[in-house]
Amino acid sequence: MEGVSDQSLRDRVRASRKRKQNNAIVRVPIPGWPMLVGRYHVLDWRTKGEIDLRHEEDDDTLGAILAVQSEFLIAASDGVEAIDGDESTDLGVKLGLGLAGWLGLNESASDGPLAQTDLDALALILEDGDDVIDHAARVKRELRAESEKVDEKLVGESDAAS
Repeated sequence: MEGVSDQSLRDRVRASRKRKQNNAIVRVPIPGWPMLVGRYHVLDWRTKGEIDLRHEEDDDTLGAILAVQSEFLIAASDGVEAIDGDESTDLGVKLGLGLAGWLGLNESASDGPLAQTDLDALALILEDGDDVIDHAARVKRELRAESEKVDEKLVGESDAAS
């Protein structure tokens, strides 16, 4: 009987960790836009893998790196906030077409919007590829740190329950 109880406890521990990690959100300033902060969530392994696989056979290695990082930012985006002093306002848009439209960057005089996809719009928002790569790296670092905090908190909760 002890094996069944251990399995039940193990399942609850795993479910608790997944719930807390899935709820982890980090806020990271958007390069070149001093008042804007992006909110990002943890991506599941499948989504990360699908992004990597889409660019696995790209001939342009540097272009593939930029594309993977751009897709990561779009997929992980949970929203954007404008920070004005101590006040934060949720803009109700995500990184990509929503933010480009809100900023007025996706307007063309004659033949429709400049960007048709979130990736095209990201290139309007973060014009420098280095900014995209650096921003993605910072978001990943922040998410990793938040994940470690969740793990530490779960250990503390487990110790307290013992």
